[in-house]
Amino acid sequence: MFDPVWRLGLLAAAFSLGLVTDAVAGLGGGGTEAKDAKRIGHAIVTKVSINGGGRKATVRRGKPVTVQLKFSSDSSAWCPKCTNQIIVGYARKTRKGFERLAGGKCIYSASGSRQNRNVKVHLRAPWKPGRYRVIISAPQAYNCVRALKWRGKPSPVAALKVR
Repeated sequence: MFDPVWRLGLLAAAFSLGLVTDAVAGLGGGGTEAKDAKRIGHAIVTKVSINGGGRKATVRRGKPVTVQLKFSSDSSAWCPKCTNQIIVGYARKTRKGFERLAGGKCIYSASGSRQNRNVKVHLRAPWKPGRYRVIISAPQAYNCVRALKWRGKPSPVAALKVR
């Protein structure tokens, strides 16, 4: 009755309007996501911590920062042949909001099938003192090289103060 292209277009439109986030988040997940879960594209991110503490930390500039998180990546319902990535990085507070900093780390790149992982990411604190957000992007960019260049809107998951 409906061709696959039309269905994907309708799903994308509904998703962008926020109409199906709960339904898509539940696909393959059994609806048992944690209360701290945050949907970011194809990923559901939970249990975020910085340096073994909570979602907020203060560090000295240039010092090591360890970000731990758990994620579930699944685009099998709407794009099973897509290659999904997850990028972790920083955004700096500006007068206009937050601006993504260059760099970051690609912590995941795989097919659209369901994957669950606990990860520990080692970053360096920015050299310029200030307030930053630890951000996550979840593009579908074929590989990590392309994903790191992707400029879609990242989602903040934690706060970092650099002295």
